[in-house]
Amino acid sequence: MVIFHRTPRRLVSYPKFKSRRLSPNEIASFLKEADKDSYSNLFTVAVFTGMRQGELLGLPWSNVDFKNGVIYVKQQLQCTDGEYFFCTPKSGKGRTITPAPIVMEALQQEWRNQRFASAEAGDAWDNPYDLVFTDALGKHLVRRTVVKHFKAVAQRVGVPEARFHDLRHS
Repeated sequence: MVIFHRTPRRLVSYPKFKSRRLSPNEIASFLKEADKDSYSNLFTVAVFTGMRQGELLGLPWSNVDFKNGVIYVKQQLQCTDGEYFFCTPKSGKGRTITPAPIVMEALQQEWRNQRFASAEAGDAWDNPYDLVFTDALGKHLVRRTVVKHFKAVAQRVGVPEARFHDLRHS
């Protein structure tokens, strides 16, 4: 006779992922190589702020204060069963980040890139949530695509086992 616990999860073992910290040399190599990638500004912000991927993808321009050099983390963009939606950050509450100047420079560059992309796309531009990181038509970025770009850069610098989330711990 088999007795099941109330929570079937207890019967299943899940692999534990250990966070990996990239060394200062790996970070420097990663950022240098990332400069060749269209997501370089996103990667720079990730490395120097510790923001989660969902927080980066859900960051609106209204939460970037260039005057005071502050980023307000109030929401994240998540995906379940292929459907994207906004929700509160993982902790359930927002936070304020005062990042290094290089982060604000990367965000200013992203703002310029987005203005250029918007002009190029014309009527096809669609960024209803005024997100910081978008594709060429203003749509939110797809998590899987960001990871694909991250993995390509990580592979080129010799850290293929690195995960996007490891940037948060580095």
